[in-house]
Amino acid sequence: MLARKKLRDNTELRNIYINEDLTKNRSKLALEARKLKKANKIADTWTHDGRVLVRENGSTPMARDGKIHTINNLNDLGKFLRITISRIPATTDPRSDASPQAMAQAAID
Repeated sequence: MLARKKLRDNTELRNIYINEDLTKNRSKLALEARKLKKANKIADTWTHDGRVLVRENGSTPMARDGKIHTINNLNDLGKFLRITISRIPATTDPRSDASPQAMAQAAID
């Protein structure tokens, strides 16, 4: 943690990022969280000790007073879109592309 702080505080090393080795599922969650941040649905997102964390939008766009949430699944991210994402078996309709990831992406767009 101290090394990470030193890198962050060093102005000459602003373009260096530290990536955690996440599971495939958590990596997807982190990607979807970054998409929500880009769409201004959440204030910030990061990973720590393998967990995906997001900060709600605060009282003002630049405020850092929003509550921090741990994201464990797509439904947790769906709360920021005001939707519920449910698992749809792939065998229900072979022509359908209605995967939970596609539904989340459509809601973001």
